[in-house]
Formats: sequence, structure tokens, C-alpha cells
Amino acid sequence: MILCKFLHGENVAPLNAAKARQLKGHRIEYLRRGDIDWSGRGYFFPRFGLVIGYMERNLEIDDPHNYYSFGSFVEVVDKGIATP
Repeated sequence: MILCKFLHGENVAPLNAAKARQLKGHRIEYLRRGDIDWSGRGYFFPRFGLVIGYMERNLEIDDPHNYYSFGSFVEVVDKGIATP
């Protein structure tokens, strides 16, 4: 279990397609590299979204045209299966 440095919970950032497959249909809280203020003030701006799918080394969040590469994620916390 890898704990997050910024978010609360276990870091489940996908490193391969098998991990991404487990997140499909789940709500997540995530931080990408651009969401963290690296100037030393310690600010970070988490995002929330629904994992719709994955393609090669990209995770599809909220919209079929929002693809983010696995390497761009710093932390991802699984918030459970999305319910209608």
C-alpha cells in the first residue's frame, strides 16, 4: 500500500493497462504535475473525475476527448464505483 503525500488515501496511480482497467467506472480524486505549486508554498489543487476508459498509456476522464498519460499523474485516489 502506497500512501499519498498530498491526498488522503492510497495512491492507485495507473502504471500500466491492467491497473487502468481496474479504475474503469470509478470516481477518482487526482493530482497531475501541473496541479501542484512546486515553488515551495505547498499549494495543490486536486481534481475529481469519472474514469470512462483507457487507451494504450492514457486514461480517459469525464469526457471521451480528455486523455491524460499515466506519467502525468502524481497521485490518484479511488473514491469507489460511480452510481447513477
